Amino acid sequence: MDSSELNEDRIASVRLRIRMTDDWTERIGQYDIQGDIFTASLLDTHYKALVRLYGEDVSRGIEIIEKAPYHTRVDVIEQSLDTTHEYAVLFVTAVFDRMTPFRILTENEYLLFEPSFFRNGWFYIDTLIWNRDQLSFLIDRLDEICTVSIEQLISGAEFSTLPNPLTWSTLLSELTDRQMEVLSLALERGYYDQPSRVSLEELGTELDLHKSTVGEHLNRATQTLATFITENYYPATYGKAD
Repeated sequence: MDSSELNEDRIASVRLRIRMTDDWTERIGQYDIQGDIFTASLLDTHYKALVRLYGEDVSRGIEIIEKAPYHTRVDVIEQSLDTTHEYAVLFVTAVFDRMTPFRILTENEYLLFEPSFFRNGWFYIDTLIWNRDQLSFLIDRLDEICTVSIEQLISGAEFSTLPNPLTWSTLLSELTDRQMEVLSLALERGYYDQPSRVSLEELGTELDLHKSTVGEHLNRATQTLATFITENYYPATYGKAD
């Protein structure tokens, strides 16, 4: 959908891609730390949020967030350093004595989809807009304080579900290094193509494994992935018999 297609009676969902120079959301991207602001509230200039981090150096991410000048308190609610991808949950309080994207959105009564998320130094916000003027106003206001672009524009009130960072970390910890190695090679060599471009025996030769062992690793990895998707995206029906 293009912004020129917006009109007064057609609601749309927009995903904005934002970069705030030297903000914590930009700085943690330098350390390959990702995550989201799961939920947040703003009363006057007083801000509270639940922030979730995951990556390979979450401790560095916590340190960066603690040093943000507008954060008044950062409490680590949960943290795990035992998995391949570390994660942490933080309760953050702040005072926004200057304008921020969240202030612009809430003070102008834009409806936010939660969570907002950050990847590779960029911050992504999903919100509802009702017409082209409302979108233009928002872009102009944000452009005064940060770099902003439209990442995605969808007709209607919906966005694709984002993986929960904590659940994602659990998934990565359940897949063994060998399973990931076998699965990655199978995808790379076209094992799942129709028709398949490589056999289990050929994969086994490259991995120095028997073909039955390759098949076992693929089956276990597939089961783990299928269970993850079913439990997290269809929880109401998972495990029910017909």
